[in-house]
Amino acid sequence: MLTIFTETDIFSHLNDPGQAFKPKDAIILLVTSGQLKLSCNLEEINCLENCLYFFMRGFVYSIQYMDEHFSCMGMIVPGKFFLENGVAGAIGNSFHTILANRQHPVIINQRESGALSGMLQLLKDFFIPNESLVSYNEILLYQVMSVVHTIAAFCRKYNGAQELQFKRRNVITSGFLHLLQNNIKRERSLQFYARQLTVTADYLARVVKQVTGNTAGELIDNAVIIEAKLLLANPSLSIAQVAQHMAFSDQSVFGRFFRQHTGITPSRYRSQQNVGF
Repeated sequence: MLTIFTETDIFSHLNDPGQAFKPKDAIILLVTSGQLKLSCNLEEINCLENCLYFFMRGFVYSIQYMDEHFSCMGMIVPGKFFLENGVAGAIGNSFHTILANRQHPVIINQRESGALSGMLQLLKDFFIPNESLVSYNEILLYQVMSVVHTIAAFCRKYNGAQELQFKRRNVITSGFLHLLQNNIKRERSLQFYARQLTVTADYLARVVKQVTGNTAGELIDNAVIIEAKLLLANPSLSIAQVAQHMAFSDQSVFGRFFRQHTGITPSRYRSQQNVGF
């Protein structure tokens, strides 16, 4: 369901600030004050006041820090929302512009931020169903479309719809991180990712270190732990099944790897989640 939210909604669902999550739908976030630090596919992102950021379905995120002044407004957009409402063609270009800017925050000015915040607040207030209002659903739909078109216009204004030319090393690093999230359950070899990117393993390792400050090995290990934690959060999977999903030879090998990188065993981690730590 399409949802409008504020920082209060985030706080109410945030039991563990560092816990990884994968959004089921696209999320548009406007930071109206303060600071938010998060990671996306292991890349650190810093969102300041008047910043637009886009959470994409299937990417792995974790919120690292929110300062005491942090406030926001945002919108969760189900993947089939525009298709089901018959406006996919009318909104397609704008939504694709937003998707193209998904990797980096878009900073807008104070006036634009205030205007967009007002549009989102109006939409939030209007979300209370009003069956007595003629054409209520149509009015709601066009308000949502207006918000999306406005955000896409900001993206084009400030980021040129990602027409900026990234240096080759940034493109390679971004490709590595994307491949990592899609293949981490099966592949932990640097050589595999180098082959996919048609570069040597030594070159990939050097570029990743230059761009991120971390070694490729560290990023691979971190991705394994993040994915393992997501699986451990599913109570229907045994620890042996989690180990199997992560392509470890057996549960004990997985347990040693997990403890080496987190300081606790998989069972201890799971028990902590169950009691709300």
